[in-house]
Amino acid sequence: DQLSVTATDGQLTLIDQIEATIYTEGSICVKAYRFFQIIRSLNSETTNLKFHKQRLNVKGGQAKFNIAECKNPDEFPPYKPVSTSINISLPNLSLKRLLNETVFSIIDQERTNLNGAHIEIVDEGELPSLRMVTTDGNRLSLSESKFDGDYASLDQLIQKMLLPKKALQELLKLCANYGEQEWSISFGQQETEFAIEDLKLSFSLVDGQFPNYKTVFERLTAERRAKVNRKKLSNIFRRVGIFQTKTNSSVKFSFESDGLELTMNNVELGDFRESIDVDFEGSPFSISFNINYFQDILTAVESEYLLLELKDPMNPCVVKIPNRDDCKFVIMPMRHN
Repeated sequence: DQLSVTATDGQLTLIDQIEATIYTEGSICVKAYRFFQIIRSLNSETTNLKFHKQRLNVKGGQAKFNIAECKNPDEFPPYKPVSTSINISLPNLSLKRLLNETVFSIIDQERTNLNGAHIEIVDEGELPSLRMVTTDGNRLSLSESKFDGDYASLDQLIQKMLLPKKALQELLKLCANYGEQEWSISFGQQETEFAIEDLKLSFSLVDGQFPNYKTVFERLTAERRAKVNRKKLSNIFRRVGIFQTKTNSSVKFSFESDGLELTMNNVELGDFRESIDVDFEGSPFSISFNINYFQDILTAVESEYLLLELKDPMNPCVVKIPNRDDCKFVIMPMRHN
């Protein structure tokens, strides 16, 4: 009474099951893209599938498709479950938050020590926390969440392994389909599996020694602090973006005792200037940032305010969320004239 669908690209494998009325048991291997396009185009309540002579017949309402891009199911790569004794569970909403607050900081290029997310266990309270850290060299994101399960040798197992960006992006999409359910996460020597209800997503880990990010926070000393309304800042960025180009994404932040002025100058397009009220502590100064780096944080978090900890125009800015100690972000400044 179930239809099981397995898809893989050699690195990621996804298995899901849905209830179905089965008249004759069987299996077939079909080209994924074409099959997906057909299923997405149908607007009928039910879909009928039939395998016949290495072809897949799909019927929905009055529409009928006969797919020739099929192979013998024996040619499909066999699925091997992750073999490990390390299993933890994490609420879906917590995993979704972890991914939202970190995935955007993973570098796109193939740099072995940065092209994935570093995870580790932080055991400092009643329950241990799973910490995820990402960086692209210009910014760093850290987020953590409480979890349950066996983790005794997890840090040692994944010490030089990273969770790849592509897999985490797919996992984030899947989180949107679930509510308060829990994910079961299994770790192997070079692979991991995320499972929820009838769905399983497994993928290979990537080799990489993540940089010692803790020294970044140890070296930073805040001489200035600002509390900014996230929504107001996001609205300003939307207007600033009108003058943004691929070669000019720098926004100047000028802090005064009673406010913050943001300016962008583009020789070819023009310039922009707008001020908002902020709670600022410290002597007035100016610093420039890539607008995209700040906008990613504003999109990832849901708090009303952001706390900015700053030192001088040449040192990074640490972004925190009021009343939360489970996430923080670091943004490197840009040079400005």
